[in-house]
Amino acid sequence: MTIKGYRGRVSGRCAVAVAAVVLLGMAAPIKADLRLERMRTVEVLDRAGNVDSSRERTEMVFIGERSARLDLGPGSVIVRMDDGIYLWLDHPAKAYVEVTLPLTLESFLTDQEQQCFQQSSQSVVDVDATVTLTDERRVIDQRQARKLRVAGRHPIGFQIEREEWLTQSLSVDLAPYHQVLLYQGELSPASRGWKAEALAAGGYAVESTLTLRSRRGGVRVNKQRLVAVKEVPFEASRYHPPADYAPTLSRPPLDVACGAPDDLPHPERSP
Repeated sequence: MTIKGYRGRVSGRCAVAVAAVVLLGMAAPIKADLRLERMRTVEVLDRAGNVDSSRERTEMVFIGERSARLDLGPGSVIVRMDDGIYLWLDHPAKAYVEVTLPLTLESFLTDQEQQCFQQSSQSVVDVDATVTLTDERRVIDQRQARKLRVAGRHPIGFQIEREEWLTQSLSVDLAPYHQVLLYQGELSPASRGWKAEALAAGGYAVESTLTLRSRRGGVRVNKQRLVAVKEVPFEASRYHPPADYAPTLSRPPLDVACGAPDDLPHPERSP
């Protein structure tokens, strides 16, 4: 074997080694997922605006080439774009529900929930919200971020205020993750009316604050902050239910309130 540009000869063993290096260089790159660790703080405020209770938890986001996963403590959301699948995993129950996309909130409502809305002359309507991508900018943990603001009200009474600081600096296609957010948003009237418009701004929220206010003064505040970003090896099993989980759930968790102004959407399920 002769190598171009080298005038000597290469031994058979060395030739094999050189060929292996060449082949490795030509091989497809090893897939990797992006893992994002974030901290969530949920506060319940009293009528004077003081913190009545507060709790924190760490959450993980995995973004792959065509799939994404969001670990929300006792549950996980998975979207696989290639086969159009949405999964909700209930870890304590070792159970899951698998839904073919697209999904709608109405398709999961029970007869009792449907009757409640009909009797009260209501429908499962969306928050009437305004989405504004502002010109305000900040540097957060060495990442350039731009402020997005959402403000609106739901007909049953609660108000929503959301502030996100979006960065475009992550080296990954965010489309799978945005699909997770879109379909999680579809399951709550508090967000589905504006979620698609907000996602059109692109980027990832390095910081966000969601404030929900009821007609009677109840306030819940959900704060999220990105704390770590790391590439990890791709694992196909990450985007499927574990082998010992059973498909026994009838639906994912829903945030549906019918004529109850103090029944605020659950802030811990907000993506």
